[in-house]
Amino acid sequence: MRELGRFLVRARMYDNEIHVHLRDIIDATTFPLVVTVTNALCQYDEETKKYTNPFLALKLGHLLKKAARILTT
Repeated sequence: MRELGRFLVRARMYDNEIHVHLRDIIDATTFPLVVTVTNALCQYDEETKKYTNPFLALKLGHLLKKAARILTT
């Protein structure tokens, strides 16, 4: 849950339309925002094409997938 909380806080920094809920992000139209926020949280380096924290990127991917599954049922 902490990772999703950090994800939401960072997403609000990039987009003011995101209010309180994770369902504001779980949408096909906001996929570029999800990628941008994940890259920022995991400290993606454009030059080396590597994450400083790759495990967080994997964990966020799994958590967002679970959240999307819960929201669509």
